[in-house]
Amino acid sequence: MRELYLTGGEPFLLPDIDVIVRACVDRLPTTLLTNGMLFRGHGLRKLQAMPRQGFALQISVDSPTPEVHDSHRGVGSWKRALAGIRVALDEGFTVRVAATISAHDDPALDQLHALFDGLGIPRADQVIRPIALQGVAEEGVAFTRESLIPEVTVTADGIYWHPVAALDENALVSRQILPLAPALDRVSELFTQQWSSATSATSMFACA
Repeated sequence: MRELYLTGGEPFLLPDIDVIVRACVDRLPTTLLTNGMLFRGHGLRKLQAMPRQGFALQISVDSPTPEVHDSHRGVGSWKRALAGIRVALDEGFTVRVAATISAHDDPALDQLHALFDGLGIPRADQVIRPIALQGVAEEGVAFTRESLIPEVTVTADGIYWHPVAALDENALVSRQILPLAPALDRVSELFTQQWSSATSATSMFACA
């Protein structure tokens, strides 16, 4: 394990999220996935208490203008997400932005890059990925465990190969969450087998 990702729900709803973040950063580089909309009052104080080194905030912005983003995430959420990005940058944090679009030839792609460039987000921290055919999605890219580079995901139901497939029984590694070591060893074993027979069809789906 080389890095940690903290996700939710919305992690800033946890009263001790700053303590959790510091404990994680003390062990491994950590990225916190957040909607960026709670950086005020108590939420801002929790943000300010977090470390700047070895830590990044990842905030989703799914379109270069509000309409598409707000249709997915609620009216006004696009504006609040951009405001959160600006607050985090002003506070000295590394900010990654993540967008989910219909395809890599989506005409919104260039506009998204222009928006993120204008915010001062380096291209290396602009994570743009296609819609996955999972959950309630009616269209998108179909992935299997074998076509995904593992991003080990822990949920209340068990340990999964990748967050995109965290509802897929075929991607379930173990129902036993603790200790983590046996499941991580199993992922390593399976991935070694998978990589040895990988073809050009293997996809690197960047969830985070």
